[in-house]
Amino acid sequence: MIDLNLAVHKVYPFDGFGRIIRQLTEAMLTSGHFDVHPYPMEMLEWPGFMQTAAGLDHSRLTLFLCPPNWIKKPAPGRMWLYAMHESSQLPQGWAEATNTAEHLIVPSEWCAEVYRGSGVTIPISTVHPGVDFNECPVLPPVRSGARPYTFIALGDRGVRKGWDIAYSAFFKAFRADDNVSLILKTNLTDTVRKMFAHSVPPGSLLQRVRVWSERVDNIRDIFAQGDCVVYPAHGEGWGMFPREAASCGLPVIATHYSGLAVDCAQWAYPIDDYEITPATGEWDGLPGLWAHPSVDAVAEQMRWCYDHPDEARAKGRQSAAWLRQNATWEQSAARLYEVFQAAGQPARPIVPASPPAGSVQMLKQVLEQSRNSKAAPVLAQERVNGHGL
Repeated sequence: MIDLNLAVHKVYPFDGFGRIIRQLTEAMLTSGHFDVHPYPMEMLEWPGFMQTAAGLDHSRLTLFLCPPNWIKKPAPGRMWLYAMHESSQLPQGWAEATNTAEHLIVPSEWCAEVYRGSGVTIPISTVHPGVDFNECPVLPPVRSGARPYTFIALGDRGVRKGWDIAYSAFFKAFRADDNVSLILKTNLTDTVRKMFAHSVPPGSLLQRVRVWSERVDNIRDIFAQGDCVVYPAHGEGWGMFPREAASCGLPVIATHYSGLAVDCAQWAYPIDDYEITPATGEWDGLPGLWAHPSVDAVAEQMRWCYDHPDEARAKGRQSAAWLRQNATWEQSAARLYEVFQAAGQPARPIVPASPPAGSVQMLKQVLEQSRNSKAAPVLAQERVNGHGL
């Protein structure tokens, strides 16, 4: 059994990286391979005697689950890092911060190439994340005619998720007499509205586009509102959201690039028509390059799914079945254990029957702290039409 600390930060249930942190930690705790001691990384800024009183043991290896720029103070002992990135080049200072660790773990080989190409010299290993199938069950089909055929696109603080491409493709693919709609799911309603207010397409189709800012408890409730997820992202370290959508049985349209490219054809309709362009943007401000999918290619695929709903739904069910065989968190935890073993990290010979209660309790405290932390106020929300679960 591997005995280690987990230094975590911002384990938000509505954030992709936060969801990966939480689910990876849970998988490690239940795998039987790890004795995990999670704690908020802010505790490293406490005086030493307070860390000791809180139970921090720096004789263990510490695994940071965060981008390198989030590490304000390194752990006193040995340190590994689990991180990712979304463009072809790391921001200034990230490589130097990463090289202070012994080992880097990333979710995709594309991420490993980005870190190596940006000057990271420590060993790098790839561990693919999984999907929590309890959170993302296969959803029942919506009764024919119960609602318009609905696409869901994800918006964030900028344009990296490609919601602007999905928005443009929607108007290119459909006419006013098509029974279709588009939901832009975002936590930043005003930002999204301002960004597309400058280029409002004409026609009544504009009334079919809705911005949904409500935060929901279960991510499957988002997917229950739609028939297809369109995810023409510019760059992803992995791509949690579209894989979760596919796990729920929805057809997914995704850019065949970056972390999304891993087994993309198995769980999505890949968009191969894209250009490599500078990744800078007013909100994102990332260095390097990323993909810019063709609006025409995305529109063509959206139109096909609309015209062939039964075939698209069958693709979604096939994707859900494939993910359940090949993208489990149990597999991720086993792969992580292999990485530690290959790196020479010693394992304790005695394996408890279950994770120590103290570790589980600490995990609950970390998650509860994140849920209760101050967040931006939720803006006026719009309920959308779907089916109950």
